[in-house]
Amino acid sequence: HHGLIPIRFSYFGESILTGKTENTVMHPDYRGKGIYFPFEVKFLEEARERFQMTWTSIGVLEQGRIRLKLGYAAVGGYAPYIKVTNRAYLEQLLAGMIRRRISNRLLSALLIGAPKIGSLVLMPFFTRKGAMNDELKLEKVIDIDTVAEEIDEFWERNKGKFGITTDRNSRYLKWRIFENPNIVHEFFIARNRGKMAGYAIASSRERDGAIEGRIVDLIADDNNEMIFNSILNGVEDSLKEGGIRLIHFQTLLSNNFLNEAIRMSGYINVLRLPI
Repeated sequence: HHGLIPIRFSYFGESILTGKTENTVMHPDYRGKGIYFPFEVKFLEEARERFQMTWTSIGVLEQGRIRLKLGYAAVGGYAPYIKVTNRAYLEQLLAGMIRRRISNRLLSALLIGAPKIGSLVLMPFFTRKGAMNDELKLEKVIDIDTVAEEIDEFWERNKGKFGITTDRNSRYLKWRIFENPNIVHEFFIARNRGKMAGYAIASSRERDGAIEGRIVDLIADDNNEMIFNSILNGVEDSLKEGGIRLIHFQTLLSNNFLNEAIRMSGYINVLRLPI
């Protein structure tokens, strides 16, 4: 079985139809017998007749090697960021890091006060905020049909600034976010004096006894940094009110604007943590 999901992309402002490789499944009895690769080639050749581009978000280990062999090109890696919203929870995280890295019980016991000291040092970083627009207001959207026209107008005037990306019109967002049967999302629209200035999408889940939040998407009008900061701050406040103690925000390493804005808003790149 080879699964391709048809998804519209904005290619520097032009709409194209792409096929996202969602999964390729081979029966266990036929694995390792040289069938998988020609099977993939066959379906990709058929996909050329319908799609202008095929892509996948998974490119590691064996899957990545096969994709490269099929002619796919790596376009960049991800930068996963986190932000801790609660000092007591930060102490728990630091204590866990010490236990994982230091197996000697005596040495670990001598560092019993390190998590508290570490949280005092790090928490001011996590509470950093970028410059914001105080006139911007967030509202939570329950029914996307009520704001579909606004979203489409907003996306039309902004899509050219995002290079190659998913075509985020209201039809796509309704399917991907509002009608998603697996994940419950929160959708926020930002308004500046009544005019739509951006939006954000967030989700949450319970992990190891704590509720973690995730910024799924955030777009600011004209890539305005103050609007971006204001939307992010507003969504963070909403997540914290819901008991969120850790927020994830992932972006592409190649997106200089987002990486800088996220860091300036108190997020740390997970790949740079000593864990």
